[in-house]
Order: sequence, then C-alpha cells, then structure tokens
Amino acid sequence: MIVFEGALSEASKKFMLKEHMKTAWMIATIVTIPFMAFWIWMSVAVSIALLGFGIIGCPLSFVCIVLGMRPEKKHYGTIMPGSVIIEEDVISAELVNTCLTRNLEDLKRIDDYGEWYYFRFYGSGRGYFICQKDLIIQGTIEELEQRFEEYIVRKQS
Repeated sequence: MIVFEGALSEASKKFMLKEHMKTAWMIATIVTIPFMAFWIWMSVAVSIALLGFGIIGCPLSFVCIVLGMRPEKKHYGTIMPGSVIIEEDVISAELVNTCLTRNLEDLKRIDDYGEWYYFRFYGSGRGYFICQKDLIIQGTIEELEQRFEEYIVRKQS
C-alpha cells in the first residue's frame, strides 16, 4: 500500500485547477453547440429576430457555464484530494464529502511532473488522483516507480 496525505502545494493546486477548467471548457462546448444549433433553427423557422438573441445568448451561456464551474478557494476540497491511497488493484482519492475509487486496470498513464504524479485513466471521468511526492506517508517513491514503471511519462510542469 502506498499513501499520500496532506495539503497540496500551490503549484499542484494550480495544476488541478487547470485540469478542472479544461473539463469545464469541454462541458460548456458540448452544452453550447447543440443549444446554438437549436437557436439558429428556431430563428430560421420562427423569426429571424431570434437570431440576434442567439448570437448574444449562446456565447453568454458558454461563458456562464465555464465561470460557474471554477470553484472558490474555500471549495478546493471538492476537486483536490486530501489523501490518495494506492492498494493492490485500486486507487482511492478522499475529497470533501466523498471518496473516489478507480480500478488500476483502467490506468492509461502516470504523468510525472517532478513534484507530483497525476494518474490518467481510460474511460469517462476526470482524475482527482494527484500524488505530491513530498506527501508520501506510507511506502516509497521508488516502490511506486518500480510498480508503475511502464506507465510513467516524464513531463514538464
């Protein structure tokens, strides 16, 4: 078992916010494009005057979705784990009010940013699995790197 526990550094928090906002942009795009297509269709079918509202409304809704998904500092615990536990075949991240678990069989890669590891998985869902190297309380970094050597990709932070 390998356990990481504690408060993330500012660099790790910035990285997690960036990853969270990438997801926000993707969701906003997925929601806005069908809305925009529907609005254009309605403006052609009903009244061309509606097109003006669509031109303003669609980008405005996109911006509102993206801005609404950025958490305030007091809510960082909803996207940044307090601890990450790696057991035999699962990884668990403890967030405020929830615990997320993923099967390690679904592991795509582990990005090594020098100060932390970021686990990426196949399938849906974002990763909340950031392991800051100086927060390891059980196991060793060498043990983690040996166990996952074929998955680790060195990155620049």
